[in-house]
Formats: sequence, C-alpha cells, structure tokens
Amino acid sequence: MGYTQLTIDLKGDTSAPLQEITTNTIENEYYQITVNSNGSLDILDKTNQVLYQNQGIIEENGDDGDSFNYSPPVKDFVISSIDAQPTISIQQSAIYQKIDVAFTLRVPKDLAERAEKKVSASLPIQLTIVLKKQSQQIDFNLTVENQQVDSHRVCVLFDTGIASKFSLADQQFGTLQRPVVFEKEMALWEANKEQWNEQPIAIETCQSFVGLFDASHGVAVMPKGVREYEIVGKAFDTIRLTIFRTYGFMGKENLLYRPGRASGESVIATPAAQCHKTMHFDFSVAYFAKGFDQANVAQSAKQAVTPITLYQSAEFLNSRLIFTLGPVEPTLPANFSLFEINGNLTLSVLKKAEDRLGYILRLYNGLLDEGGHATITFNHPVKLVETVDLKEATKEALVVEKNVVTLEKIGHAKFVTLYVE
Repeated sequence: MGYTQLTIDLKGDTSAPLQEITTNTIENEYYQITVNSNGSLDILDKTNQVLYQNQGIIEENGDDGDSFNYSPPVKDFVISSIDAQPTISIQQSAIYQKIDVAFTLRVPKDLAERAEKKVSASLPIQLTIVLKKQSQQIDFNLTVENQQVDSHRVCVLFDTGIASKFSLADQQFGTLQRPVVFEKEMALWEANKEQWNEQPIAIETCQSFVGLFDASHGVAVMPKGVREYEIVGKAFDTIRLTIFRTYGFMGKENLLYRPGRASGESVIATPAAQCHKTMHFDFSVAYFAKGFDQANVAQSAKQAVTPITLYQSAEFLNSRLIFTLGPVEPTLPANFSLFEINGNLTLSVLKKAEDRLGYILRLYNGLLDEGGHATITFNHPVKLVETVDLKEATKEALVVEKNVVTLEKIGHAKFVTLYVE
C-alpha cells in the first residue's frame, strides 16, 4: 500500500506499435490462447497443462421479465455466437497481445418475432481478449451496438469442465458456496406451483468473482459491470455471466419465473431500459492450478477489479485552468509503502478515520477456510492499533511489536476493522 514515482526517459524511444499477426494464437508465461474459426477460444493453462475449450461463447436470448426479474419468454429462441461468421484480427507487441472477434448476430427484434423464430435485426458485437506479459488474468471487453433489439439478454459462457454441485462467489466480506440448482425447492415448486410466488431458480449475484473449482484446479470469472451469473450445462460445469438484459416495463404480470403478481407497477413503461445504444462491458477470467483456498481467488479478484491509480505531475491542468504554485522542495522518497500485509486475508478498504487523526484498515477472510490470518508490518511509527466497529468506535487495543501487528483466527466470511495511529 504505497506509491512508486516513475520518470520517463525521453532520450530513448522503446515504444513498439502493435503488429498484425497471421497466426490464431497468443501466448504469455501462463496461457496459450487459440481463437477458433467460430470465434470461441481454447485456453491452455500452461501451469498444469489443462486445456479449456469453448471459452467465451456469447449467447443471446429473449427476456420477458421486468425491472425486478429476468424471465424467459414462453417461446424463446436462443442465438449463439458460434453459429455466426466472425471477423478475427490479432495484434501483439512484446508485452501486450489482443484478439478482436467481431460478430454480427441476426436476432429477433422483439418477443413477437422471437416466438416465430424470425430474425430481422442486427446485433453487432465485438469481443476483445487482452493478454499481458507476466499476467495471470485474461482481460475481456465486450462492445455491443444494441440499437435494434427489444427485450433480450446477452451472456458469455465459460466451460470449466468441472462438474459441480456448488458455485463459489463472493459477497461483501467473504465467499459463499451456493447450490447450482435448488433440487428440493424445485421439486416442491413442481408439485405445488400455485403456492409459490416465484420459481426457485439459481440465478445468483457476486461481488467480484464467481468460480468453479475442484481440489486441483478451477476457473474464476471476475465481472466489472453486471454481477449476475448462473451455472449451466448438463453437468453444471459452465459459468454463464450476464452481460446485460433489457425490458420494457417496470413490472409485468404472469412471468414464467414469477406467475401472477407484478413486483412493480405494470402500467409504467420503461423504454430507456431497452438500452438502444452502444455499450461496453469489462470482465476478467483467471485459470488456477490449485484448489480454491490455495489459489486465494479473493485476492486475485481484488487485484483484477481494482485498477492502479495514476497521477501525472504537471505545471497546469490544461490551457484554460492555470494554477500558479510556488516551488515545492521534493523531500519524499520516490518509493514508499505505508505497510505490507502477509497472510491470506484480503484488503477491503483503507481510508482516513472519520473523527480521529489515524486511518482505518479493513481486512476479510475471502476463503472457505476458517483460519484467516495476516501479519501487518507498518513502515511508519505506530502509536496505537485498535480493533473498531463499523462506526469506528474502539473495541480493543492490539499488541504492537516493532511496528508489527498479527491477526489470527479470522473466521469464514468474517472481517476485522483496525484503527491505526
């Protein structure tokens, strides 16, 4: 937790423009990614030589829901990107490689056409896959021109090959195991549908990742936009991440997933919720050669969804706003770290305390294990470290030895908040 000051040496020029390549593969230290002729990806995890096929397939289908619930149409028609003819281009430099896969899907323009399996609308989608040198995450950007289509949903699928009864996804301060299908509840629903307000489906939410793992390997998808997922496939081995959904009313009655009542006003139209515009969505995917806790997925996801903050020193912001400041003597070091954390806890927040001079540091256990622990080494003199509650009121003082504090036995999905002065 600190900063590094970098100075650009303008005497040399090492910039290298991206070069078009004719092969269908990009590669770094961790992955080899091959784009297939239908636009799907085969990703080799080089750490354990596991090949994941049919990655990044885009799926479009109807959405008969409202602002509260997704619900499929009575007569749905699912469109897959692997049935389209993509345009593929690949560029690379020594440190940055990307694949651009452009589709123009032919899809129904509305639910009426979808029921008839008629396709009269165009849905241009570009999926960009970025692989950086020495990076263990693969970055995706999906751009969609959603100008012509009403009441539909777009998802992206990652086939993990791991047959699963549970998904792993994080909430605000920890990781939950959720069943991929509510077998008992679905059986009760099938027997007595009229007694249920909603069908007990397993469309779930996450905070920064959803994953499927076994004891030796796994896959985690890390959304940076819509945080909704469902585990699908005959063996429940595929992560389906919702990219976006559109709808025409605040509330609707007689949905397949919510028969009878409307959650909101059924007379209020929401034309803007059809999202007739260009939209951009970012997410990352990481493949692990370890079990979930050993991989510390929560920590990887935190790094993936938290960009580095940059500030460029300048004498003025732009030509219109000039702030005249006196010269400031540079007394701070070019590199500084406030503290270092070792252990398996994940940083949640670092902020100035509301009512005291010090700062607040919050960590949580993002594992499935109960044994969360961390050692915090402060690089500044520490007068006081206390555990506090969310109102920053003191709970108890901690022992500080040589500017080091140790946290132990932080339980599953538990967090600890510290005040440091």
